[in-house]
Amino acid sequence: MTRTSVTGKRSGGVVTNKGKKPKTTTGHWFQEQMGKIIEMNERTTVSCESIAKREENPACSIQEVMALVKECGAVPRTNEHFTATILFTKKAEREMFMTLGTPEDRFDWLMRRHEWMTRNDVPK
Repeated sequence: MTRTSVTGKRSGGVVTNKGKKPKTTTGHWFQEQMGKIIEMNERTTVSCESIAKREENPACSIQEVMALVKECGAVPRTNEHFTATILFTKKAEREMFMTLGTPEDRFDWLMRRHEWMTRNDVPK
């Protein structure tokens, strides 16, 4: 037996989309809106997963990177150390420094960055 309302029309029941196109303008609008909601939900999920991954792999802190700066030979009162104090307030610069495998490579990179900054008159 099919349920009917007071007006004699059947109730909607569970809506399942089996690839059928809606027959009414309202049906088209509803399907379009549901598509937008699903798309926004997927983007939100991807965004949340991206944020969660960043929190799992936090970048090195300024303190950790500055310890490596000293280890590689760029001690306070040197041009390389001063350059590091300017550069490593930026996360991307810290991450780049951390990709260098040896103290020698790190010191060489700091020397070159100092030379580049001086030559190109980069504001400090």
